Amino acid sequence: MQARLTVWLAAFCLVGVLDAAPGPFSRELARVDQTITVDGRLTEPIWKKATRIDDFYTFMPEAGLPAQERTAALLAYDADNLYVAFIAFYDDPSKIRATLAKRDRIDDDDVVAIFIDTFDGSQTAYRFSFNPLGIQSDGLYREFVGEDLKPDFLYYSKGRLFSRGYIVEARIPFSSISFPDKDVMNWRIALFRRTQYLNHDITWPRLDNFSTEFVGQLGQLKNISGINARRPVSILPEVTASQSGRLKNDAFSYDPLKANFGLGLKYGLTSGINIYGTYRPDFSQVESDANLIDVNRRSPLYYREKRLFFLEGMDIFETPIEALYTRQIVDPVGGLKLSGNAGEYSIGLLSAVDSWQGTDDFLRGLGITPGSETYGAYSGKNSLSNTLRLRRNILDNSTVGVLLTDREFGESFNRVGGVDGKLSLNESNVIAFQGLYTWTREAGSGEEISDPVYYFNYIFTSSILGVQLFYQDYGKNVRLQNGFIRRSDILDNGFRDATFQVWHDFRSTNGWIQQYRPSAYFSQIYDHGSALLEETYYLGNNIIFNGKTSVDIGLFRKRESYRNSMFTKFNYSFYLRNTYFRWLIASMYYYGGDDIYYSNPAFLGRTDFARFGFTLKPNPMLSIFFSNRYYKFSGENGGFDYGLSQNIPRLKVNWQFTRSWSLRLIAEHQSLRFANPALQAYEYDDLSLSVLFSYEPSPGTVFYLGYNDLQSRQDQFNSGVWPVPDYRRQNNVFFTKLSYLFRY
Repeated sequence: MQARLTVWLAAFCLVGVLDAAPGPFSRELARVDQTITVDGRLTEPIWKKATRIDDFYTFMPEAGLPAQERTAALLAYDADNLYVAFIAFYDDPSKIRATLAKRDRIDDDDVVAIFIDTFDGSQTAYRFSFNPLGIQSDGLYREFVGEDLKPDFLYYSKGRLFSRGYIVEARIPFSSISFPDKDVMNWRIALFRRTQYLNHDITWPRLDNFSTEFVGQLGQLKNISGINARRPVSILPEVTASQSGRLKNDAFSYDPLKANFGLGLKYGLTSGINIYGTYRPDFSQVESDANLIDVNRRSPLYYREKRLFFLEGMDIFETPIEALYTRQIVDPVGGLKLSGNAGEYSIGLLSAVDSWQGTDDFLRGLGITPGSETYGAYSGKNSLSNTLRLRRNILDNSTVGVLLTDREFGESFNRVGGVDGKLSLNESNVIAFQGLYTWTREAGSGEEISDPVYYFNYIFTSSILGVQLFYQDYGKNVRLQNGFIRRSDILDNGFRDATFQVWHDFRSTNGWIQQYRPSAYFSQIYDHGSALLEETYYLGNNIIFNGKTSVDIGLFRKRESYRNSMFTKFNYSFYLRNTYFRWLIASMYYYGGDDIYYSNPAFLGRTDFARFGFTLKPNPMLSIFFSNRYYKFSGENGGFDYGLSQNIPRLKVNWQFTRSWSLRLIAEHQSLRFANPALQAYEYDDLSLSVLFSYEPSPGTVFYLGYNDLQSRQDQFNSGVWPVPDYRRQNNVFFTKLSYLFRY
């Protein structure tokens, strides 16, 4: 297998660029000496002096053609701000899609955006996006990683519809972004527009959508000088109060009112490096994680980070192997973070004290219970997590880096270190690699174990063919206590995972099919004893139609080892999404065929998994989202019938009164049904309700008033055990939060 991997790599690394993208476009950015009132009207004199860009080209589905509808962008700057305006014209303005949405919730609207690489390093770009009403969506775009919408930046925008389209006006303070300490700078930028009814993306400059690079293709704004490098101090005090009730000993009672004061700080050490601090923050999530299907599965569930302190300035810590997964820091007492860029270097440091590890719930998972010999050494103790990251830009659009992580908890520890890199051989060939060594002393037993983990990923793209070669290798003693191992379920004897994937893209701006991608992949996973764990063959077809409809069809043949038995599975999948109507967005996914009963005894049965969802937008202020996840397993073994199902419908209603004020309701029901010879038939139901009234005028400044409620019922019929026919409230909480961002 390793020999085949080497042959494929050598063959495709020799292939040159088949469709070279044009060189970067460049403009001089106009310097002005006046500011603006952000109202979407463009009446200030500076707009007459601004740099004007109107030669946009198609990017998706087919790149390099003149844009079908006109767009003009105006750019200017002074010592403190970057000024941006877009004028988007329509042949039929009635087709504009715009909603009065919350921040970062405008994906299905028409959008204009600016990407800015202030360090001219071709690695990371800020992304500032706006819908026709000026509602913001922002984040970072990292080369070879993609978009990260978690960070929120402070800037100002307003949009306005007019008879021929819409206008967006924005002011981006330089104090909200990082840039190098230079007297004269060149920045890379791209201007972007998405028109939903055409299903077209257009850009300036002209970009190649088959290239492995995006930031590396951006145009240039030249000779930017005289920028105020003052780094403001941000202070974020927050006050929270809550009262919780819970069912205990068959009686429902309320805890005393709980109040907390927290503090967050941010200071710019330089124009490119920031330091962040937090003490006793409110890390409760205003919107809880949606429940996921968690029955009859081998691999662990993954939840996205939503907490403010772990969002901004975190891109530097991202590596191919997820050695830092901040959801592992569950209940922080405080934290310190430093991140940013200095010349060709990027640096990051994260340190956090977490009280979760010292709780009985966590210790019980390690087999440490009250009364055990080691309980006193860990109970009530905090853990300390540290991560150090250093990355350097090399060659043309390539990087190398070092990552060190450490978690200390009582007498136990987990220490991880290694190197990683991304090598852009040209616009068609890119390689990502990483190697880590882990050293762990286990809590309780005190046993010390160590092992390495390796990662390699090669991608070749062109207008004719796309190829991926992927390989990863985990030793059986690898532990990433600050990170996340997606296949921790097969770690007992280590594993090697290799994948070969090939695809072809057909794209066209004309006709009823805009994009067609047939693809195939083959993967094998062996343990370190050379035993086959999994083998997968896949054939798929993805089609995007002109009518805002996308379809994906997949066929799978799998061999999987479980409990010393090899099972052969045949599966199929179907995905459909349609956004033709501005008031309705609908999607569905189905996966069916054979599946293993991951229990004792293990046997092959039938599985059905379905996910369905739609969003209704009866007016620009109201959004109604409904989704349903459903899983079912059925089979027969030893003359007995086995059944298992989980169903999770979820309703979310959001009324956006203004850009800042909103009311949100979430109702979710989760039901679990299963039957086997041991348990006969059993069912369990949860019903949760969440109501939130919020005021969010800008990132950091918020007021929340909310209520959460959880009710459950459970029946084990045919046995007379727990005959509880009705729902009973298990817990609830009333809460409020107030925070205000001060900037000096």
